[in-house]
Amino acid sequence: MQTLLSCEDLDTLGKRLRVCRAWRGLQLNTVARLTATTPQYLSLLEHDKPGRNPSVELLKKLSEVLDVTVSQLLGQTPLT
Repeated sequence: MQTLLSCEDLDTLGKRLRVCRAWRGLQLNTVARLTATTPQYLSLLEHDKPGRNPSVELLKKLSEVLDVTVSQLLGQTPLT
């Protein structure tokens, strides 16, 4: 199974979110709508703004929409 990038290349949640979203061909507005959050908040997450800690519920929704596991979003396992 081929990985998108290694965990070292994607050392932040924001980087992993951007790569997964781009890989799936999804726009920020689409992901926001599907996860019941705002595009502004997702943008802050993707840009690793300090103090932005998504809830477990949001991480689960993001993982479903982006077709990855929460573990992959958190960088605990490689993105495939």
